[in-house]
Amino acid sequence: MKTAIEDIKKYSTGFKKHFWQYLFLFLCLDFFNQYLLIPFSRFLNTYLFQVVSVPFSSLQFIDTIITHHPFVCIALVIEVLFYMWLIYLEFAILLIGINSIRAACSLKKFLKEVQQAVKPRNFSAVLLVLLYTFLVIPVAEVIFRTPLLSKIQMGEFIWDYMTRKIILGGILLLFYLLIIIVGARLIFTLPKMILKQEKFKAALAESWQMTKRGGYWKTISKILLLLLLSTILLVIFYLGCYLLQLLWDVFPGQFSFIMANINLFLIQVVSALTLAWFMWVCSGILVKPLKLKQKKYSKKHRRSNWILWVTILFLISSFGLIKNNSWYLDNTETKQPLIISHRGVNGNNGVQNTIPALKDTVKSKPDLVEMDLHETKDKKFVVLHDANLSKLTGINKKPSQLTLKKLTSLMAYENGHRAKIVSFDHYLDVAKKDKQRLLIEIKTTPADSKQMLEDFNRKYGKIILNRNYQIHSINYQVITKLHKINPELPVFYIQPYNFIYPTSLADGYSMEYSTLNPDFIRQAHKQKKAVYVWTVDNPNVMKKMLYDHVDGLITNNLEEAKVAVRQYEHNLSYANYLLNYIMTIPI
Repeated sequence: MKTAIEDIKKYSTGFKKHFWQYLFLFLCLDFFNQYLLIPFSRFLNTYLFQVVSVPFSSLQFIDTIITHHPFVCIALVIEVLFYMWLIYLEFAILLIGINSIRAACSLKKFLKEVQQAVKPRNFSAVLLVLLYTFLVIPVAEVIFRTPLLSKIQMGEFIWDYMTRKIILGGILLLFYLLIIIVGARLIFTLPKMILKQEKFKAALAESWQMTKRGGYWKTISKILLLLLLSTILLVIFYLGCYLLQLLWDVFPGQFSFIMANINLFLIQVVSALTLAWFMWVCSGILVKPLKLKQKKYSKKHRRSNWILWVTILFLISSFGLIKNNSWYLDNTETKQPLIISHRGVNGNNGVQNTIPALKDTVKSKPDLVEMDLHETKDKKFVVLHDANLSKLTGINKKPSQLTLKKLTSLMAYENGHRAKIVSFDHYLDVAKKDKQRLLIEIKTTPADSKQMLEDFNRKYGKIILNRNYQIHSINYQVITKLHKINPELPVFYIQPYNFIYPTSLADGYSMEYSTLNPDFIRQAHKQKKAVYVWTVDNPNVMKKMLYDHVDGLITNNLEEAKVAVRQYEHNLSYANYLLNYIMTIPI
């Protein structure tokens, strides 16, 4: 413990000494990632996913791009490999940069070392960097609430995945334990490759040797202590900002809004500085066991030059940051979100997408009831979610293999309930009688007829418009074709992962909540497009989504959603907006 504290003090002194030079390096990487890499990535993915028009969440996605879109497939593979290589490159730049700053190296020598580190022979190290990315990012984004990390929702996605089912959580936990053990044993591999130009196999073998019999613990314990100190410092600072905002919220007018903007900006800046300090000290801890022979260079750099460049980058970044923060904190135009029943149920009140469940659900008065459609063998429409009947009926058939008459004769079983599968016409009649608005999901399969959407619009287009219903689909071709057939139909685009920009023909978006970030919502709202989130059943998640300005909650728990909305509206304050930003994982 004593040695760990001494090392942290020693490297912290170096951080203070080289503060402006290092901050310039840190800001350059942050600026590149936040304003160039992420926008470019989302722009490219928006185009590619719209071309493919198949949900990224399904195996059909892989089959479709390989068989029907080979060039898109090649582009996606190149994109993934490029980002993996880029992560390694940025890690190399950071590690070499810190080492070069300590040794006062010239820019020419720094660039030469970076070039050596990213030679093709080191591509195998990219996989190792990917392993550490999965290990580090979820932890970092929970603790360090920087603008860049707030755009990455890996921690929330993993938390959501773990809490769905015990077995899924167990598998993920075992996976993380495995990569923690492997990561600890290989902890010196990358520093050796980057700073000592060792080959991958040699560096890996040496790291494995150095960390045997718990040899990694000395280094890991120092990093954990450093992480603990960072967490304590930030928690104290976050708490101080939150308590101050509670005080400012008492004041009337614009004062509390201005102070909330200042507090949020300070949270982001202090988080970034703490992360920069953590990375500097952490690099020193990692490099120390390598016993590098460093030559000290006498070249001096004027401090005023570094301050000038840091100030320029800081001001450019701050402009966009303050603008985004003001949008996030602005609750003057907050509308009551729509509460939407998922698959026509409320809790376990019946079999999904059936009449008994619908009749019971409408008693809770949801704003919309979401339900699903498939085309049948005889080109009609049945209310069904799954592409196979086996889960609900025990019959291993697809809706496209049976006529509507046969389908509606089948009994479905779920949650201790039983009910007949229902036609879309029957579902519409019941919804009309109960004056219940619908959100209709159009499911697609390769077996669908070519004129399916034309038939759908001809028979139901006027009904949907007259009753103020809405449509959504995960297949982008549905959005484009319906927009062409009947531009008046309100059609939303379903996305299981937030990899894209809201630049499409869709009238709105139905987004899986765990990877959704406020940036997407802000951009959609600028285009006057609504954003719904699915499937939110946890009250804390619901409130988090409301603070992020979503327009609708698609849920299985209508009563809990109503309570969450009431609590959100009753406790609406800038202090709670700050708390929502700080708390990555809603608990």
